[in-house]
Formats: sequence, C-alpha cells, structure tokens
Amino acid sequence: MHIKEIHIDGFGLYNDFRLNGLKRGVNVIIGKNEAGKSTLHRFIRYTMFGYPRFRDRRMPPVRGGAHGGRIIAEMAAGEELVIDRSGSGRLSVIAGRKEFESDEELVRLLGNTNEAIYNKVYAFTLDELVNLDALAESGVEDKIFSVGMGLGNISLAGIEEDIRKDIETFHKPGGRGRLIGDYLKRAGEIKELIAAKQNLMPKRRELQGLLEKLDEESRGLQAELQEKTALAARLENLLKCHNSCIKYLRVVRELEDLPVPAGYPEKGIERLEKLEEKREELTDRLRIIEDGGAGNKGIAELKELARDEGYNRKLAEEAGRVEYVKENLSMYSAMLKDYREDAAAAGKYRKELNELVEGIDRSWTPDTVEGLKSGEIHRSAIQSYISRLDEIKNKRLQAEAYAQTMRQAAWPAFVRNIAALASVLLLIASIPAFYYSLHVAGGALVLAALAIFAGSRIPGAEKPARQADDEIDNLKEQEEKILSAYNSYMAERIGVRGEVPPESSLQLLAAIDKCAGMIDRIMEIESRQKERKSFFDQYEQVVLALAPVAGLSEDAGNANIASLAHIIAVAFAKADEKRKQTDKYSDELNARQKEAENLVKRVEELDNETGKLLRTADASTPDEFRKKG
Repeated sequence: MHIKEIHIDGFGLYNDFRLNGLKRGVNVIIGKNEAGKSTLHRFIRYTMFGYPRFRDRRMPPVRGGAHGGRIIAEMAAGEELVIDRSGSGRLSVIAGRKEFESDEELVRLLGNTNEAIYNKVYAFTLDELVNLDALAESGVEDKIFSVGMGLGNISLAGIEEDIRKDIETFHKPGGRGRLIGDYLKRAGEIKELIAAKQNLMPKRRELQGLLEKLDEESRGLQAELQEKTALAARLENLLKCHNSCIKYLRVVRELEDLPVPAGYPEKGIERLEKLEEKREELTDRLRIIEDGGAGNKGIAELKELARDEGYNRKLAEEAGRVEYVKENLSMYSAMLKDYREDAAAAGKYRKELNELVEGIDRSWTPDTVEGLKSGEIHRSAIQSYISRLDEIKNKRLQAEAYAQTMRQAAWPAFVRNIAALASVLLLIASIPAFYYSLHVAGGALVLAALAIFAGSRIPGAEKPARQADDEIDNLKEQEEKILSAYNSYMAERIGVRGEVPPESSLQLLAAIDKCAGMIDRIMEIESRQKERKSFFDQYEQVVLALAPVAGLSEDAGNANIASLAHIIAVAFAKADEKRKQTDKYSDELNARQKEAENLVKRVEELDNETGKLLRTADASTPDEFRKKG
C-alpha cells in the first residue's frame, strides 16, 4: 500500500492540515523538535488501527477543528483506499466503489496487518533505533531477517509467541505434560535453522550486490543494442535510395551547365499569370461587394437601407419604459376596475353612515361617532346601572304603595272599597308582566296591591306612613346618585355628550358599534385606494411621457390611459423591428466596406508585385514581358 495524501481536521497541534504529493518509496519529513513529527506518526497509526481507550491519549485538537481526519492511499492493484476516522471512534472506509465501517474489513485490506505488526515492523521510533537491543524486542530484526529470506509476513517473534502459548497449554505448573521435551527439541532445531540462515545473510547481500551490478550492465548493453539497431536500419535505407540519389545529382549538374537568359526571371510567365489570375479574382469579388450579386446586396443598396429614415428612433430607444408599460398594463386595467368598484362601495357606505348617524342624533357627524368608545365592557357596566336603577325604582314603588296604604287606614268605608279596587287592578296589571318575564315588575305590582289592601284595613297607620315617606326620600337620593354615576360614566368612559336615558343607552351603543364598523370598512377601502392611486400616478406619468415620443397629440392626457398604453406598445414594436433591421443593414454595410478596403489594398499589392516582376525583364507591359520570355 502507498500512502498518497494525509488530511487532518483536528489532531494535537494540527488543525486543517494537508500533506499531499507523497511518492512511492521513501518520503523524508524534516522538522524541528516539537514540530509535530511524532504527532503525525500517531495520527497515521490511530487512523488505521483506532484511537486509544483513554481520552487523555487520543491527542484531542488544541487549535480547534473536528477531532480526526483521513488517509488516502493506493493499493497494490491500483485501487484507491480512503480511511476516515474520528476521535469519537466513527470509521468510514472507501475502497473503489464500496464503502463500509468495519475494522475487520479494513485489517483484511491492509493484508491482515494489525496494530502490533505495524508497531513492530513499520512504525518503530527513534528511541527503538538508538537502543539496538530493542530491535530484537520490537521484532524489527526478526522482520528484516524474514523479509530478506523471502519468508514474507512470517514473524519469528510470532513463532516464539506460539511456542509460549503451547507451553502454557500443555505444560501448566502442577499439571501433567509429556510433550514439553518434544517442543523444546523442536524449538532448538528451529533456532539452529535460524542461526544457519542468519549466517547466510552476508553471502546473500554479496550476491544481491552482484545481481544489481549485472542488471546495470545488462541495461547498458540493451541501450547500446538499440542504438546499433537504429544505425543499421538507417544505413539500409540509404543503400535503398543510393541509385536514385546518383541520378538526381547528375541531373542537377546538367541543369547548372545550361545557359540562363540574361535578366529574365525564372518561371516569370507562370508567376505573371498567377498574379493576373489572382488580381482578376479579387477584382470580381470587389465588384460584387460594391454592386451586389450572388444573393448579396451591394454597398450602395446597403447605405440606402441603413438610413434612419422611416421609423421613430427615439421611441425605439425607450425600451425600458415601454417594457414597464406593457408588463403593467393588465394590472393597471384590473386595479382601475377595482378602484372604481371600491369608490362606489365607499360612497354607499358613507351614505348609509350619514343616515345612521342622523338617526342617532341630528347634531352628530361621522367624526363624532368615530371619536366615541364602545365595547362589551361598557355594555356590562351600563347593564349594571340599569339593573340597580330598576331595583331602586321597585323599592320606591313598594314604599310609596305602603305609605299610601298607611294613610288610608282610617278612611271611610267607601275609601277602603276604592283601595280594594285599586289592589285588584294592580293584581290584574301584574299578569302581563309575569307573562313577558318581567318578574321584578310583576312582583312589585303584587306587593303594592297587597300593601294597599292591607293598609286600607289597618287602623292608626300615621306613624308607619311617616317611616315609609323617609324610606322613599332615601331611595330617591340613591336613585339620583346612581343616575349621576351613570351620566359620568357615559361622558367620561364612552364619550357621549349630553344625557342619554338609561333605557336607550344599549340601543345607542349598538348604533355606535355599527357606525364604527362602517367607518372601519370605509378606512380600509381608502387605504387600498391610496396605494392604487400611487401606482396609477406613476403608471400614468410614464404613459403620458411616452405619448409625445410616440407621436400622439398633445391632448393625449384626456384619452384613456389603457388605450394610450396599447397604442404606444404597438408603435414601439414597429419602431423596434425597423431599428433592428436598420442596425442589421448598418452592421452588414460596415463589414462590406471593410472587406472592400482590404480587397483594394490587396489589389494594390498585386499591382506592385507585378510591376516589380515586369521591371526584372525591363518590360513595361505584360505582353512585352511575355514576348521576352
């Protein structure tokens, strides 16, 4: 396995650390004391084989970051391996296209290398190297010898460990075991075998050096062989073309011996014809560009088409504002319809409100009602005042009936008969009161009838009559206090100016609440109308500003805004289409003019080159040049 990259999120003094570009073979990491070399070594070991059990040995990050990281390696078969482990113990391994979280599967991928083998073979420290005795203890010497002998992953220390286990199994203290001698004998034979093979190590190193030297010589001879083979192939090719080369050199010498015409250029006529042919081609192309042809318009025609005449360029340049008008036209029309409907509804509500306020009090206005305060808590309080007043009135009615009875106690017989008749009438009057659930009033009438009837039969009632008069005065005083408190409540808490009879107060509150609800609906409509009006003003301002640009009359402001917007959009579409067409012709005209200029320059260059060719033969015209050739 080849470790390619190390990524540390947080481990010891490392935070967000990346070590890339590790190559196969030996990679030397150099740093001062406490630079983090040992910490990096621990990170590799913990990531591959797990973090220690005790937290104080897990190297938590001291500079922040998630505890843990990952190692990216390449397996022997070329497959990428990613080992990601956190300090909390979470493991994620990706091998090729598979992902798993098993330490057992990871050990299998690492060639069954566990932490013990790693520490003994791959990760011995500086202290272990300094202490030569530790080489044997850590198993490094054993591993080096095993690898050198071609034993692969077989560990001599492992063999000894197995022997110790067998001793514990078969020869425990106090037990019976006869195999110990055989095991000791086998152990001695194995040690002798080890010693014999260790004696072969110097000879092996000598042979290994000789093999490397022979390999180097073989590579040199192979390179020399390739060089000689290439030279032989080249010489063979030269031999194949030797005869043709002799003929070519002979012809060249014969041509050099032929006389050359004085002053006449070599292949002059051919060169002249090529120049004339090229000039005619360029001239034809220039004529097509200027006059048109082959499905293309000429420069003169393009100039005519590229003029700005025939459309409203100013309107075509108003793309931004026209786009605003087009995008918001539907919304403007819909909002205008809603605006008018809400305006009609608000007018209807105001009319109903005025009628309702006038029905409450002709001197009131909607502003008066809007300033009043109502609510369920006021209804409860006013109902309490009404109940108390009814109670006082009933008591006063009873007291007055009793006093009247006491005064009539000494009346003559006909007066007592009248009193009896009055009692009967009061009893009859109590029947509808009980029928309509006015129990308090009905009870009061019954008591009054009984009091009148009884009083008419009681002699000497002057003194009780005076006591009843005193109670009546007291009840009147209480009634006045309750009325005063009621009027104060209506003025201070509800805000009603003037006296309102208690029996009418609840109807007044209901009317005030209805008025308040209508006022709220009117204010809600006015709020929406205000927002719409802001949009209307902005939209209409843009439309009216574009109207003159679109060529509409000055009284366009009196026209329907939606109709103006539609007319402007149509006019802009025509102008924009014409502008695009004109710009297209203008661009084509510029390209043709530039191409014509280049062709003229190239024709001039061909004429100059032709003149130079004619002058070499001292000729003034192409015909004269041909005659001299």
